[in-house]
Amino acid sequence: MEGEVSVLLQGLDAALSDVRRTLEFEYDEKADVDRVVALQMLNEAMERISEVESSLNAARLYLPSYEIRRLVEAVASLEKLEKKRRDEIFPKQKFRFRNLDKVASGKVEAVKGSQETTISRRTRVEALARDKSVRFENRAGETFEVVNKGRDAVVLLGLARCTVRVRGLGSSLFLSDLEDCIIETDPMSGSAHLTRCNNCVVETACHQFRVHESANCRFFLHVSSGPIIERCSQLQFSSYPPANQGDSELADLLNRALLTPSENRWREVKDFNWLKIQPSPNFALIQPDQS
Repeated sequence: MEGEVSVLLQGLDAALSDVRRTLEFEYDEKADVDRVVALQMLNEAMERISEVESSLNAARLYLPSYEIRRLVEAVASLEKLEKKRRDEIFPKQKFRFRNLDKVASGKVEAVKGSQETTISRRTRVEALARDKSVRFENRAGETFEVVNKGRDAVVLLGLARCTVRVRGLGSSLFLSDLEDCIIETDPMSGSAHLTRCNNCVVETACHQFRVHESANCRFFLHVSSGPIIERCSQLQFSSYPPANQGDSELADLLNRALLTPSENRWREVKDFNWLKIQPSPNFALIQPDQS
């Protein structure tokens, strides 16, 4: 029992550390794409905090009281940090009145664009600002190349049986609702977010790699932090780079993306839906010589 409690505590502490790292993301208030990512990460953090609270409540009978107090305080601290970040990025709009006569008649006008409307627009990946991203959507059975000249975000939505090669230093990669696709990219200076991707192969280098609600995918990665998966199954992870790039060319591309060539954490996969002692059954690591 003591060993199981120790493993449980390690899992809870690791989960809380991951949440804190998630909440400490960098944010550019001038970039609409960053607002979408920020909202997604804030929501992920709250979901993860809720999961930790549920695990903690279920384990109260087995944990020492001082550990319970410590973890409860840690959770409260993260909830406070999440609220602070949310208020910073999505400040509440204030109401204003046109004049006293209309106030007396009970007619008030809110500042245009209520906060609720703004946030609801940004809860979907499809709301990414078109002038801030390179987008391709709703294609089937095509092979094409995306040339990113402006360090923009690359957004691929609703593709089926497509092969896509992304060239140029992009800021981030968004993949959503992909089926039977092959995606290859040059190194990215930001993060990659995948949602509802099935039977796909993705080859990329980035700083953060997150996968949600996806299955039967293989990833070839160079990442500066451990990949994170949530509500996924049958994923395989291996190491970047493409076979057709030499070491010097690859090192140059990684350096341009502020990635360290010698530091690749593709093996450090974290499954946010798995806190047990046993390894998660939802992914497997494939050594480069086996892939």
